[in-house]
Amino acid sequence: WTWGESGPPRETPFAETFPSAATPAPLLSPTRKIAAISSQAGTGGGAARTQPSIALWDLRAGKKITEITAGEVTLAMLANATDFSPDDQRFVLREAADDGALRVYGIRDGKLLFQLAPEGSATFLTLRFNRDGTRLLTGNAWGTLLVWDGVSGKPLQSIQAHSYGLGRIDFSPDGRYYATNSADGTAQVRDAATHEPVGAPLVHAATVNRVQFSADNTRVATSTAAGAVRVWNLRTGLPLHDPFKHALGTGPSLDFSPDGRFLMTFFGSGNDRATRLWAAPPTGPARQAPSWLLRLATVCAGRRGMLRSPTKNMMRLRSTT
Repeated sequence: WTWGESGPPRETPFAETFPSAATPAPLLSPTRKIAAISSQAGTGGGAARTQPSIALWDLRAGKKITEITAGEVTLAMLANATDFSPDDQRFVLREAADDGALRVYGIRDGKLLFQLAPEGSATFLTLRFNRDGTRLLTGNAWGTLLVWDGVSGKPLQSIQAHSYGLGRIDFSPDGRYYATNSADGTAQVRDAATHEPVGAPLVHAATVNRVQFSADNTRVATSTAAGAVRVWNLRTGLPLHDPFKHALGTGPSLDFSPDGRFLMTFFGSGNDRATRLWAAPPTGPARQAPSWLLRLATVCAGRRGMLRSPTKNMMRLRSTT
């Protein structure tokens, strides 16, 4: 739809631009006005493609802005290999082939603004603009956190944040903090202005895959490749409870509820998947949400249902559609 429209959608020919069997989910800019979608080499819209590319779309106008020829950028790595500046003016792309460089483009014209080369074998693993776009943060295979000027690409700071493999950078909702996580089994919260550590390192027994901040910036949740999920005090770096346990699996996902009272986790692959809802109060022990609440969640998709809580009180759900 065009911004503000209602009624039937106006189709945008994504399929002509992206010839893969299934149209990939787009990566949205912070303003949700621009979308980036990766295409593979092949044929689409009647035209042969010899190289993969990333197309940038204006979602309000429903039109493609520009298309950037990329090295081999797979759909699975799109979210961690690209980022938008908060003002929707710049787009950074990590090349997976050739020299592995980071390249920053102007969104409106697709012009290359500057590029950053990795140091030797210290491949870039992740990248993020800060909340005002003045800084670009990158993590590499040596565990180094590099801070660059987000407009010119000038190097500003180098921090040995982990012993190896800095795999992801996640910002808090208000942009005051960010967290790095690593294959060395640690995560670290840092002040986004000074880049100094906030609290002690969050130590785990396995690779840390994801860090999620609560909306009030009092806690962070982490997940590991071994299926452990834990909530920590942001200021002190101390755990608030014993780890939540999932079976070993890939695809970790963490989400705090807006009020910070619950944490949803997802682990697994193939037919062995699990999504769980946990109660995560600011203080005191966390616990898994009661089974009746989980059953309630499964029938809240516009259906009628009857559930009985452990206290025998009846609840009726009615469709509103």
